[in-house]
Amino acid sequence: MIYRFLTLKKNTNVFYINDDGSIPDKTGVYHDSLIDGYKKNLMISENQDWIPFVSIDAENRYGINTGWEWSIGRISISKENGTGAILLKAGNGDDFKTDLYPGETFEVPPRFIGAYNGSHDDCGNSLRKYFFNYSMPAFLKNDTGYPKVTFNAFAATGKIQGGLDPVESKYYPLIDDIAPLGFEEVVIDIGRWEMIKTKDKASMEANYGDPGYYVTDSIDWPSGMAAAAKYARDRKMRFGFYCNEQEFLTSESGISERIIDITFIFKGLNADFYLSDATAGSVLKGAFGTNHRAHYPEDVGYWTTKGFYKGQNDSGIPIGKLFRRWQNQGLRCIKAIIENTESGHILFH
Repeated sequence: MIYRFLTLKKNTNVFYINDDGSIPDKTGVYHDSLIDGYKKNLMISENQDWIPFVSIDAENRYGINTGWEWSIGRISISKENGTGAILLKAGNGDDFKTDLYPGETFEVPPRFIGAYNGSHDDCGNSLRKYFFNYSMPAFLKNDTGYPKVTFNAFAATGKIQGGLDPVESKYYPLIDDIAPLGFEEVVIDIGRWEMIKTKDKASMEANYGDPGYYVTDSIDWPSGMAAAAKYARDRKMRFGFYCNEQEFLTSESGISERIIDITFIFKGLNADFYLSDATAGSVLKGAFGTNHRAHYPEDVGYWTTKGFYKGQNDSGIPIGKLFRRWQNQGLRCIKAIIENTESGHILFH
């Protein structure tokens, strides 16, 4: 997507936002004067860089905004010398290339551009209307109870206060305490799985059970996770699981493993939704070369994101049960509810 337009206002500014990752950015919201010769490339990836959204504002009176509704890509802003023309690009990047097999269709990732009159508050209000009308799953529109009041239980159920190793003995009393208070969902987060020694015996790692699914720690959770889910549901609460296993989503074997994991969480453990972020590395992991759909460094991000959505879609799990948290996953909300909880904040797109 390339847009070229003119502004008659001298005091024009561009706003863009760091996505924080696990380390908060000191500036956060960046604000540059859009002067002649200005150039800025915002790389969008699983690393700490930029939210795929830009606003160009003229004297706090009107402006435009654009977003790249894909996990990996680039937004570029520049202003020509002399003409005052502003060039705005959003896409896979100038160096992007890929190959298509006979009969294969290339899906161009979605993006949007909008205009607003007024201040940045008006910009935000118009953007929310856009997301509600065009990017929000129907079940969200029809459920006036969203967002839900959720208790993430990993700290409260840890062996030590605030620890990342939850135990059953603290879980059931917690449910008895929070259910009467109006909490609608509870999540068992990181650390619920069995730990085993690595191949070199030098350290411990989560037992992913590959090919298969996480193995629950039977010592810390003797009754099992399905029983924990039922206990919450019997008290009118939805139950969610955390899962951070990485797969190469550019490969058929990796996508297949992701489907196995998702299916087990919902059909084997009776979860209502699941969460993921990047504690074990990037949520979207891919590579190029033999046995990978990506053939070049330049198209790894595209096919990794495609593989992620294929895993979600082919799992057969309804949209409403899929991701509730998705770290650094940008603006796309077609097939997932997205929450940004990287620094304790929750943002529904």
